[in-house]
Amino acid sequence: MTIPRLWWAMLAIIVSTIFWAGSIFAQPEVQSVIPSEGTLYLQVGNIDINQFENLLNEESPNFSLNNIRVLVLDRAMDPELRRQLSAVDVRLLDYLPLNCFTTRLAGVNRQALEQIPGVVRVVEYRDAWKIQPGIIESLGTHQQAVRMELDQMGLLGLIVSLHPGEDPDSAALEIRKTGATVELVERVGSHDELSVITTPEQLSALSRLESVLYVEDAPDITLRNATTRWVIQTNVTNQTPVYDNGLRGEGQIIGVLDGRVDQGHCSFPAGKIVAYNSSVGTDGHGTHVAGTAAGNNGVNDDTRGIAYEAGLVTNTTPAFTEAGIVNRLNLHHGQDGRIHTNSWGNDGTTAYDALSRGFDVFLRNNEESFVCLAVTNGSVLRNPENAKNLLAVGATQDTPNEASHCT
Repeated sequence: MTIPRLWWAMLAIIVSTIFWAGSIFAQPEVQSVIPSEGTLYLQVGNIDINQFENLLNEESPNFSLNNIRVLVLDRAMDPELRRQLSAVDVRLLDYLPLNCFTTRLAGVNRQALEQIPGVVRVVEYRDAWKIQPGIIESLGTHQQAVRMELDQMGLLGLIVSLHPGEDPDSAALEIRKTGATVELVERVGSHDELSVITTPEQLSALSRLESVLYVEDAPDITLRNATTRWVIQTNVTNQTPVYDNGLRGEGQIIGVLDGRVDQGHCSFPAGKIVAYNSSVGTDGHGTHVAGTAAGNNGVNDDTRGIAYEAGLVTNTTPAFTEAGIVNRLNLHHGQDGRIHTNSWGNDGTTAYDALSRGFDVFLRNNEESFVCLAVTNGSVLRNPENAKNLLAVGATQDTPNEASHCT
């Protein structure tokens, strides 16, 4: 990677928010946990698996039901262990920390499975593990217009993830039988995810469906952004050594997901926006974010952005599902966007959910791209800045309050 390319990664981070070095590594306030064998670390809590019946001890020689089970190992998965499990027809589905996998075992010989080094236990995948904590308590706390409307009607907006291999049409039919409404079905990798609206009383019925892996609150998006150009270069008024050394964004394309950019704004001359992927419109926040990223009105004032010689590819914020995020970022990547900036997020949770997973999936599949995210305007990190593969940056306030920053 050349120095200009490396600096572009830094500039892209700055585009999302104003940089303060101490805030980059801030973490949500969580209790430290020393991992131990025989424990499942789930959002519902830390589960001692040893309290549940070990299905390896049943008398019948083979597993007969195709229910979802949890295979418990005493070590991390490796190629040899994976080969031995495959040899006895074990089908691994999803990883669960620590060293556990959801699996289907119909027809698998219990004794053959138990004799594989590393296999210690098989337990049922329980309904109580499928529901994200705090979903019902979140009613009335959302900030996004569509979520506020659902709150007022006493309805929950949910993302329902299915186990790999489940038929989404059949699952949608079963979900509708509970009284819920299925709004959207999307394929993400080996999973299907359904956007569901239901009542608090119907929530537990979703966990009893065999096809359901997990039910979580749909993301509630809050817009985020801040200022300025010289603060992040020197914090000395109008001192911009990055620009003075010729680093202004030439040859780079930045992807912006936000409200519709006002193409008539003076910061976006002809050729600045390489691809405008939404219907035409104007939005104050989207225009501001795109202008902060790469706007250039031809003079060095507040309508010129950080990387003012870069091009832009723009689109509206996606459906806040894993597939929605991945599809939007893939489109920008295909249009030569390699730096992606996002100044919005879900201030209602720190959970690692579909919104976070979407960013991680994209970045794992496109390592030459770089995604940065503005952290919440509040005091602690939220979501999806807790994703594993992107870089989230805390903001300073504008002069003279640069020392006030996200903690």
